[in-house]
Amino acid sequence: MSKFSSIKRAVLLLLPVVVLLLLAEGVCRIKFYFAHNRDSFYLTTPFNVQGKQNVQNTNTGVDVYEGKTSDVVKTENVLTNKECSNSKLFSKFYNKEMDVTHDENCFRGDRVDSNAYKVFIVGDSTVEDSRAVDKETFAHLLKAYLPEQYQNKRVTITSAGRGAYGSASTFEHYEGKLKKFNPDMIVVYIGWNEQVEESQFVEADGAIASFSGKIAQLHQRFHYKSMLYTYLVEKYHFASIDERKYLVIDLKRLQHNFSKIVEAISKSKTKLVVVSQLSVIPRYYSGVDTFDTAAVEERLRLLQSDKNYKIDAFEVLALNQRLAVVFMRDYCLKNKVPYINLLADAEAVGDEQRKTFFQDLAHTFPEGNRFLSKSLGEKLRPFFN
Repeated sequence: MSKFSSIKRAVLLLLPVVVLLLLAEGVCRIKFYFAHNRDSFYLTTPFNVQGKQNVQNTNTGVDVYEGKTSDVVKTENVLTNKECSNSKLFSKFYNKEMDVTHDENCFRGDRVDSNAYKVFIVGDSTVEDSRAVDKETFAHLLKAYLPEQYQNKRVTITSAGRGAYGSASTFEHYEGKLKKFNPDMIVVYIGWNEQVEESQFVEADGAIASFSGKIAQLHQRFHYKSMLYTYLVEKYHFASIDERKYLVIDLKRLQHNFSKIVEAISKSKTKLVVVSQLSVIPRYYSGVDTFDTAAVEERLRLLQSDKNYKIDAFEVLALNQRLAVVFMRDYCLKNKVPYINLLADAEAVGDEQRKTFFQDLAHTFPEGNRFLSKSLGEKLRPFFN
């Protein structure tokens, strides 16, 4: 057999494999693209210019983040940090691509103005609203319900949320960055990442980050450059972790972290307002009254101890998100922390309409942002009297 024939045979044998891999890569890119509100990064990487925003777990909607907000680099007014890059997303409401912008601090909404009355909304990706264009974030829409001026100053609303942030990272964000801007008011909107901060997501991230030597070099080369590789390596590490031990959030840990947030902000001149984070689930869900802290915790403990329970990621996430929200509600009421409860408002609209507000558990569509901004704005406005 000639050398040319051998090469030709090898090419013919490999061709189906190459085609199959390319098809799989394409499928993964399309999957990530639609799962992240048509973010073009997932189609164009590694050739994109702007870089991705935060990364989401496509099965549950839980945020998985990498890097630090301190990595921001500003070059000719274009953010090059891959966590908070400016981009364009398709808006179904406006039926066109529109801007998604961050400032040099990874903030969205109004730029920080030292001469203004500065309202900061802090929390997770539901606050950052990376799936919403600038004109459809709830922070932007909230402006319509608040006074334009207060204490003879222009009122500005800045969204300082970051993907995957829970109570621990929100406290660190405030201490390490936000308090330097001397905000006049901070609105805290958190809840659904308490499980993330102590869960298999952190464990999986840690395992992936522990790659060393040539494996680490190969990983760096392919992670979020090949979406097929990214999908497979993350799925493998998630599958190798025992989820059952993380079925219930640690309420003592939450209380410790949340109390640090309250104490730190209360020591300053900043006005603190805590808001109940909304989600798509109804009040009565999974056989319990989810407005009852003890009932939700008991239900999760029961699921955790049931060896025959096939873990439903959405159910577990939803119950833990609601447990965190009502636990912080109880803490605020007990300790006289200013608190705005929106749970009853969301319940009152009914299950069918509420489903139209949410993309997943807690990320909102534009219509959901309109509901949230109106409900919150009407209850927040008296704080300006």
